[in-house]
Amino acid sequence: MTTPIDTSVPLDLHPEALAPLAGTFAPDDMPGKMGLALGQAALAEMHDSYRKIATAASAIQESEHRVVSTPAGLRVGRADLGPLVDAAKAAFDRTARAVDTRLKSLAEEQAGLAKRMESVLTEPSRSAVGIAQASEVRTYLRSLEPGKAMTVALDSMRAGDRVTAAAVLTAPPYLSGLDAEKHGELRKLAAATLEPRLNAAIDGLERITDHVRRASQSYVALYAKVTRAANAGPGARAQAALKELHSV
Repeated sequence: MTTPIDTSVPLDLHPEALAPLAGTFAPDDMPGKMGLALGQAALAEMHDSYRKIATAASAIQESEHRVVSTPAGLRVGRADLGPLVDAAKAAFDRTARAVDTRLKSLAEEQAGLAKRMESVLTEPSRSAVGIAQASEVRTYLRSLEPGKAMTVALDSMRAGDRVTAAAVLTAPPYLSGLDAEKHGELRKLAAATLEPRLNAAIDGLERITDHVRRASQSYVALYAKVTRAANAGPGARAQAALKELHSV
């Protein structure tokens, strides 16, 4: 179901806010394709709930100073915010649970792709021959002058050398003459160079998750605003005053 554009709702809550990532997941066989649908579903949940809460709050605000006629004459009426807060809390709780479920599924999708990436990059070093080759590669890199191991490893990976990549990534950094920082850089380069589609999918899922989490702040802010308005209203102040009287 398409979510209509509503100018009263922040644009980052609309599912189309993730449209720039649609191209990444366009191919039918693209890894992590379900992640885009999960992110859009989470945004749709928050967008719909935000719109309904904001509409109700606006309607109540408009009625705050409405002049009404009573048998005793004219009086200024004020809507009761209590029911709105109760309804907003129920809607917030339902939406939060739904969004948490989507985020959990996104996290599982990311973890699955990360595991797949690790398996693909290290596959050459898992056979008996591969283990021996990996040891030779690391010994060679470690024998190079300081700083040279990084250059050689980089050039090898850029040339598509999966054996060198696996050798470096399946052992502690020092065995290849590297420090932890350089080792991390090589891991990122290997993913981007040797498995570009899988790497793009992982990056896309991370961006989707980050967007959903950032967008949720707008939704939480609206709920907090409605709650503050109720707590600051005359009804809330009267309840506080009554509580004080009972304590005397």
